[in-house]
Amino acid sequence: MFSGKIILMDTLTVVAVTIIILLGFSVNYLLDPDIRQTALNFVLWIFGALLIFSAVKSFYLGEMSTFTASEGEVRILMDKHPLRFWGSWIFKVILGSFILYFLYNKSNQKKIE
Repeated sequence: MFSGKIILMDTLTVVAVTIIILLGFSVNYLLDPDIRQTALNFVLWIFGALLIFSAVKSFYLGEMSTFTASEGEVRILMDKHPLRFWGSWIFKVILGSFILYFLYNKSNQKKIE
């Protein structure tokens, strides 16, 4: 049954699982009945998390718009279109962080009142 082979995960998989686990713990803030008005909070939370994960993945793999790009594409894209690469990366991180911060701040304000 067990052949003795060790299954190794690549770095991106480990980072993805870690991010998903950390963001999973932050769902606790969205389950507070005072801020759970609609499903919009969950949609915003998932969208912000996907933006941040997409930015990390694009920086790690060097891809911009597809999920099947090769790892060496980051050098080509940074050489030919550096503003496009960094602009897209910074936009994704800032927008995702702003959405998550907005939801966290909204939950803290409801708890204070």
